[in-house]
Amino acid sequence: MSRQAPQPTPAQRELGLALCRLRLEHGLSFRVHARRMGYSAHSMFVDIERGRRLPSEPLVRAYEKHFGLAPGSLAGLRRRALVERADQVTGERLREAAAASNAAAPSPEPVAGTGKETGSAHSGWTVLNRSVLVALRLAEAALDAIRELLVRHRTGGPEFARHVADRTSTGF
Repeated sequence: MSRQAPQPTPAQRELGLALCRLRLEHGLSFRVHARRMGYSAHSMFVDIERGRRLPSEPLVRAYEKHFGLAPGSLAGLRRRALVERADQVTGERLREAAAASNAAAPSPEPVAGTGKETGSAHSGWTVLNRSVLVALRLAEAALDAIRELLVRHRTGGPEFARHVADRTSTGF
């Protein structure tokens, strides 16, 4: 099965807009900006600013240096975009796996009078499929919690330490 490119995440679009604003505030066209950043083509910058492509870490550092920003000022936003993209990709794959397991599940053999006939609301396969869906929902909730912790860790500093202390004292 061929996979489509992931859709831009909110943080990826936000990073693209921030980079676009920097370029525009300095009155640079895409072509001039690309040349000043050491690139011969400008199409990559178009894709980045429109949120279709995530800039590499060295390119983000180059933006910071070129526009006189504090080192690491854009890195947190890039990390947040990476976490969101990872959530998006893994979430899609979990849903695909659930759909594939539901589609591939063989029909149970009918056993008259046992409530296990094909199509019965009480068949063992229905219970199994519901269990898989519950497990997927729990996994998605766990991924959300992990993503939240990673974002806070990477961008929160001392506030992250307080957050972890609060979570561990409540039994998270």
